[in-house]
Amino acid sequence: PVMAYHVLPEQYAEVASAGINVVQMEPFASPEEALKYLDAAQAAGIMGFIPLYNNMEPAGADSNIDRTVRLLSDKRVVEHPALFGYGIMDEVFVNLSDPYEDME
Repeated sequence: PVMAYHVLPEQYAEVASAGINVVQMEPFASPEEALKYLDAAQAAGIMGFIPLYNNMEPAGADSNIDRTVRLLSDKRVVEHPALFGYGIMDEVFVNLSDPYEDME
């Protein structure tokens, strides 16, 4: 896969023509919002990577857990043919107090 970050749906066809086949999507508030992006990705012949983290908080953080559960509980999202995968945390070294200790 060749991936690009911060690509909007209106740019999907353009990045696809450049050989990019996976894009990072947005941290969606609802399954319906995710489906709009996934449908647009499918129409352009690419796939989407959905970040479940938001505002530098991991997917399971109190501020994100409800949104994460809503997205992962919706079969239309989970089984969408344009879904490449999910991200559960961004910038690990910013989110952990001692990343090396937490890796042990």
